[in-house]
Amino acid sequence: MEKSTENQFFENALKMIQDLLNQNLEILDDESKEAVQHYLDHDEYEMAFEGLFIDLMSVNKLISNKNLDSYVDLGKQLHLYPV
Repeated sequence: MEKSTENQFFENALKMIQDLLNQNLEILDDESKEAVQHYLDHDEYEMAFEGLFIDLMSVNKLISNKNLDSYVDLGKQLHLYPV
């Protein structure tokens, strides 16, 4: 992946994960919110993605203005899928 394409990808990943976190602030506990934000602040998008979705699955709720398939695609692009 070219450097500019890679930068665009990670900028998009950050935006998608941050938006999803922000949309779900009311249903997540403080520890979950702080952990996901910590990973985002340190450019650890895979950990932020995994942690956010694990926490959302544990509360059995998801608020999003995007189709879930867009997050599945992002997870695959982050190499977060079963081998």
